[in-house]
Formats: sequence, C-alpha cells, structure tokens
Amino acid sequence: MREFLPITLLFLGILISSFSYTQDVNGYVVTEQNVKIKGKVKILADQYGKKISINDGKSYFTRTFYIHELKSYAYKKDTFAILNAFYPFEGENYLAESTEAKVIISKGELKLYYVTFPDYGSTYDSFHNPVAGDYTIRTSYKTYVIEYVNNLYGVKNGDQESFIKSISPALADNEALLKRIRNNEFKCKDIKKIIAIYNNSTR
Repeated sequence: MREFLPITLLFLGILISSFSYTQDVNGYVVTEQNVKIKGKVKILADQYGKKISINDGKSYFTRTFYIHELKSYAYKKDTFAILNAFYPFEGENYLAESTEAKVIISKGELKLYYVTFPDYGSTYDSFHNPVAGDYTIRTSYKTYVIEYVNNLYGVKNGDQESFIKSISPALADNEALLKRIRNNEFKCKDIKKIIAIYNNSTR
C-alpha cells in the first residue's frame, strides 16, 4: 500500500496545479478573430500554460482560451495585450515568444506596455537549500515595450546610453524630444511622461 502513496500524492499535486484558478470577476477577452466577449473572467493554468475562461452570462457554457489564442483580455481593472513573437532589442538576436503585456498607455500613436522577459539577460539570483545545496536562477527582465505602427520596441532600463539607443527608433520623427532625452532631461523612469509628450505633439 505504501508504494502507491507517492504516486497518489504526485497525481494530486498535478491535479491541483492543473486547476488552480482565481475568482470570477468582470472582464472581457478579444480573440484572434477580433471578437470581443464580455462576462465573468477567470484565470487558470495547466501543464500547457495560462488560460482565460469566460462566461457571458447568456448560456451555461464557459469558453476557455489559452493566452496565445487571444489578442487581449481585461481582468478587474487591468488590461493585458498578447504580443506576438518579436525581437525587442535592435541588433540583438533575442526573440521574445508570445508575451503577455500589461497595458499602460493605450491611446495615441505610441502605445506603452509593461512586460516580463523570463529568459533574457545574464543576471542570476543565488539560493541555498539545506537538502539540494546551492543553486542559481536567472532573474526575469522586467521592462517596457513601445508599440508604434505595429512595430514593437523593447526599452532598455539600464544605463542611459542603452536606454536612448533602445527608444530612438520609436521616437525617430520627434528630434526635439530625442534631444531632451540625450541631454538627460528624461530617463527610463520617465518613460510614461516621454510617451505622453510624444502623443500630445501628434494631435
């Protein structure tokens, strides 16, 4: 009987993790076919990835979508866009797979998102486990992404030179604003203000 206990516990662990979910809240999803469905939204996860379920209240059936099957979704007060695979940093070979991005600015010529690139960069955190010993985990790279005319540009949040280089393609037609950034009037922490200034100048 004891030999079946570990298998049973493993099965229960998989079962629980496969059906972990949040509470139902008001929201919506936008499918790849640009169909918007409003209703009660729930976030789930299984061994294949994150999923969003929604019930529009008009039927007993709940529809479920994997993240990569959506263009965007809203949960509570936050909206998330699903960015298709792209190269966020000019001159680098890093490919960001389908990425879930929190929408920060949605109106205007420039859109702004906040994203996490889990496998980018060379920063690691070290940990110690009394049983397993020492180990390291690559630190996720969190930053902003600018969208301009269907092009996506990752924002480097390190030194000022890298920051300027990363956002220059998105601001190329506003030399006055770029000059202010090169003169260190604005830094990465001011990215929301930078986007607002650009968008106001194009109205």
